[in-house]
Amino acid sequence: MKITVKIALALVILFLHCRLLAQWTPVLDNVTPVDIEISPDYLMDQTVYILDDEEKIWISETGGSVWTTVYDADNPSDPSQAVQEIVLSPNFKTDNAIVRIHKDGTMKISPDRGQHGLTIPAPEGVTDIVFSPLFADDYTMHCITGAFGPVKF
Repeated sequence: MKITVKIALALVILFLHCRLLAQWTPVLDNVTPVDIEISPDYLMDQTVYILDDEEKIWISETGGSVWTTVYDADNPSDPSQAVQEIVLSPNFKTDNAIVRIHKDGTMKISPDRGQHGLTIPAPEGVTDIVFSPLFADDYTMHCITGAFGPVKF
C-alpha cells in the first residue's frame, strides 16, 4: 500500500513538473489551421489531422513530427470542394473513418484515413456533426443544418 501511494505521488509530481516546464514548438510552418482532430486512439497511433485555410487536410501519424496532405481541393473557391470541418469517427482505431463537411453542406466519409471520400446521405446544408459514443452499435450521428437557411438539429 505504501509503495502504491509513493508511486502515485511521484507520478503527480512528475506530471506537474512537466506541465510547469512545458515548451510549445510549431510543427507546421506556413500553414494556418482552422480545425484540428486527434485520434481517439492517439496513445497508440499518434494520429493528428489539421484542416488549413487553403482547403487542405494534413495528417501526422507521428504525433506532429511529419505531415502529409491527404486532401487538397482542386478549386478551393468551389463550395462542393471547400471543407469547413473535419470529424473523426469514435471508432477510428478500427474503421479509419474521417468525415469532411463541405461548405456546400454535403458530407463525405473517408474509410481510408482521408484519402478518398464517399458522399453520405444527409439533410441539406449540414454545418456540423457529432457521432454517438456508441456509433459502432447504433450508427447514429447528429447534425446541425443551416448552410442555406434556418438552423436545425
